[in-house]
Amino acid sequence: MGASSGRGRLSGCSSSRRRVAGGSLGAAALAHVHLTGCRHSDEPLERVNLGPRYTADEVASVLAATGLEARDFRHREADLLEAVVDRLEARIVC
Repeated sequence: MGASSGRGRLSGCSSSRRRVAGGSLGAAALAHVHLTGCRHSDEPLERVNLGPRYTADEVASVLAATGLEARDFRHREADLLEAVVDRLEARIVC
């Protein structure tokens, strides 16, 4: 997501956290359209309240406590991307 001067978009944003949040919001909006057949709104998104912020260690601790299988990709972006591509190709996620 590059810099944009369009209304309701991040302008000159260099924070990867913001790009990830924007990607997540875009994915949610696309899923909404796919599931319902209609757009939520034609109005630009003025602000987003994403809730509390948690550290990677806090998230890892909660996941470990659940007993669910989880993989830690911190500092291993290439491995994360490879795992995502593998799952997309196998149609495990779409």
